[in-house]
Formats: sequence, C-alpha cells, structure tokens
Amino acid sequence: SRLNYISWLMRHGCTPGTFGGFDFSADKEKQAKAFKRLHGEIFPACGARLRKAEISGFPQTVLDVKLLTDETGKAKKLAVALHAANGARALEETVHCRQALEILKVPHLVDLALDYAKTSKVVIFLNFTEPLQMLVDALKNEFGHNEVGVVWGEQTEPERRFNLASFQANKFDALVCNIQAGGEGANMHDPTGQ
Repeated sequence: SRLNYISWLMRHGCTPGTFGGFDFSADKEKQAKAFKRLHGEIFPACGARLRKAEISGFPQTVLDVKLLTDETGKAKKLAVALHAANGARALEETVHCRQALEILKVPHLVDLALDYAKTSKVVIFLNFTEPLQMLVDALKNEFGHNEVGVVWGEQTEPERRFNLASFQANKFDALVCNIQAGGEGANMHDPTGQ
C-alpha cells in the first residue's frame, strides 16, 4: 500500500520533497546508513550481486562531465520566450529554464558524440522532447539516418524493443533516450563483447 511505501522510503533516508515526491538525503553519513540498511535487506536473502571487477574483460565506462556556461544570455532569453509562449506560472519558469539550457547543449552533445563514436557506442540521456528531437536530427545528419536510435515516451513497445536490440547488436552508433521512457529498466550492454 502507499502508506507502507512512504514508510519504507522514510526508513531508507528519504524526506518529503519540496515539490511533491521524495528527496534522498544529501548528508553522506545518512546516505551510508541508508545504503547499508538497504543492502542488508536485499542481500543475500532477496538478491545476488556481481561486481564488474568479478567479470573479466568488462569494458571501461567513460563518464565525461563538462560545465557548459551561457555568458551570452541566450538561455535566459529562450526560457522567457518558452515561458511566455506557454502562459506558464512561476514554477514552470524553472522548467523552461532547464529546457532552454538543454536545447543550447545540443551542438555540444553532437560534438561529444562524434568524438566518442570513434572508439565506442554512445548513449545520451535528455529530459525534454524538443531537444531530444533536435539531437536525433543532428546526429542522423552526422552519422546517417539508420545509424541513430531513440528511446522515448512516445514510442510503441515494439519500437522501443527494436531500438534497444539494434543498439545492442551494434547497428547504431548512438542511442538517444529521454526520461519519459524511464518507467522500466533498459539493457544497453554489449552481449557480443565488441
């Protein structure tokens, strides 16, 4: 039941969020205690754990974090335009700022994808539909129409399965995903080791 779920969240380091939902504690000590409690409840009675160090030949994962700033003020102008076009309330203005920043990141994401695709297959996660479509179009222009897959909330389940399977079979150089498709886990590992 919902009450049991909320109680479970609270026991495991979550607090009610400002905008609804729940936030996980930012306190490192509370996080460590919550993870230890979770680990004890899951392992070994309800689950098994395999660490990547235990798998020979496990490929290296590369996370590249770059700070992209907007000294030009384009993000604020775009956010104001999005806000005005939608007649939004104050809270939605923050969402439009995030959307504007994501739109402005598209050219940088294309450059990063092209660099990484020289040695690896690339997965990019976005939050909003408009930048997702912009990125997919730009990548298809660079890689070729049939070399880019997409996983997003507007797809049918067969389309989603096809895109994930094609990515796993190394048929796509890049896969673009958005949060609307996050209702269930997705396997993107390389089963053939290539």
